[in-house]
Amino acid sequence: MLPLSMATAQSIVKGTVNDESGEPIIGATVKVQGTNDATVTDFDGNFSIKAASNAVLNITYVGYLPQQVKVNGKSRLTIQLQEDANTLSDVVVIGYGTAKRSDISGSVASVDAAAMMKKVPINLADGLKGAAPGVIVTQQDGAPDALSQVRIRGVGTINGEAEPL
Repeated sequence: MLPLSMATAQSIVKGTVNDESGEPIIGATVKVQGTNDATVTDFDGNFSIKAASNAVLNITYVGYLPQQVKVNGKSRLTIQLQEDANTLSDVVVIGYGTAKRSDISGSVASVDAAAMMKKVPINLADGLKGAAPGVIVTQQDGAPDALSQVRIRGVGTINGEAEPL
């Protein structure tokens, strides 16, 4: 019979978190169930965390269904998250986090990526031109690769300045 300390020995578990198409998910949370040990995936969807060989990992990411994965003594895991279409339309990404659309008191505008791509934009700023009310995109000069300036509700404000309120 193994001593209790050997049965619950922790080791480093490494892995990758991908979406349904196999693309890495950056910033997914990987947490060891029942502990405060957690980490997030890097730019390539990779993670490394200390866990017992019989631990369960909880993987979460905004817009995807949470998933529980048993380590089962493995040292390398590949995890594929499934999109959660129901909650994706209820979440709004804002400059400092996320919030439910119903919790936001200000104006919210959505830009459909498919409609934006019909314009054949050169860059993201070019694709935003005319896509949402109150968003004004201006190019610094006439060159195709010129920098753009995006102003949100900043032109014609009360005090006559061009900065947003």
